[in-house]
Amino acid sequence: MNTYIEKIRNLTRVLSRCWQQRTPVSCIAILVASVPSGLSWAGVEDRHVPTADQWRFNVSVGDRTLGTHSFSKLPTDSGGYEINSRADFEARVLFVKAFEYRHRSNEQYQHGCLQALESRTVTGGDRFQVAAEPAGPAQLRVTAIAGSDSGDAAQLLSGCLMSFAYWDKRILEQEALLNSQTGELVPVQIQPGEVALYNGVEAQAYDLVSAGTAAEPMTIRIWYAQSTGRWVGLESELENGRTLRYELALPDLASAGYGPTLYPMQSGTAQ
Repeated sequence: MNTYIEKIRNLTRVLSRCWQQRTPVSCIAILVASVPSGLSWAGVEDRHVPTADQWRFNVSVGDRTLGTHSFSKLPTDSGGYEINSRADFEARVLFVKAFEYRHRSNEQYQHGCLQALESRTVTGGDRFQVAAEPAGPAQLRVTAIAGSDSGDAAQLLSGCLMSFAYWDKRILEQEALLNSQTGELVPVQIQPGEVALYNGVEAQAYDLVSAGTAAEPMTIRIWYAQSTGRWVGLESELENGRTLRYELALPDLASAGYGPTLYPMQSGTAQ
């Protein structure tokens, strides 16, 4: 038992640094790759019926379910839209909670450009907050608070910005994306991939290669339905050869319209 606890403590220290340097997907990958044997995940697959403009993904590595990550897209009065995101992962040792990852975010877009963002993340006992607000024409002031640090770091960013907005294919035209968990603007490169069946749907793959501060480049493969262009999945190869996968909650995607329902969230807030 003491060995397990020490491994979890070491893992938490590694992840605390990771959240400040990488994308959330890459940190989840490190978490799964580093988890000791005997550690179980409390994630439960969801089988909800899908509706338009909502996505709910079961997240797994190999045959191990981590939890769910869900997204809800809502129109705004200004003609744009907002997107609410919720991720929940949990690990246990001998039925005792050893690690959890909770992420909530709200993003607002107009003409495909990020207008405002609010996110809160809790992982391994650490808390992270990011807020972005207009600071002038085509400018955002991004403020981040990491861990237990009471201070904050603000930066002024210009241009038509996007987060890692996998639901919007316009990210394939971007050279940098805003990490909603850390507030970092991450340089990216996009490479078209294969057309193949992904979880039963004929889909086009695109490889997004990202590298945050002091981090090794990581490739995230995003899948879009060939017939509709809708986001249907995500995967990333881990160092140990296993694959982190996002799969829509309903098994029969072809008959489901490619978009499942999710946990309800309050509009305009990151809980």
